[in-house]
Amino acid sequence: MAAIDLGPLLRGKSVANHACIEACVECLVACEMCADACLDEADPATLALCIRLDRDCADACAAAVRVMARVARRIVRCLRRRVRSLCHRV
Repeated sequence: MAAIDLGPLLRGKSVANHACIEACVECLVACEMCADACLDEADPATLALCIRLDRDCADACAAAVRVMARVARRIVRCLRRRVRSLCHRV
């Protein structure tokens, strides 16, 4: 599988968030793919909760990546906890 090389893009304190950024990007893609797969099922209405959780988790991961890339230290820990919480529900 191809990987995104974040090394050249990270600077300063964002380097410390490298692993978490990669994990959030991976989770975002997995959640989007899961939601899309649910929509391809015979009766996607029965999977509405799964689709909603997938979309919420993907959005939380995207927000976390944006914040960690900017190194907004005050909320990085809070976002990490929130993303973990959402991802464990999916």
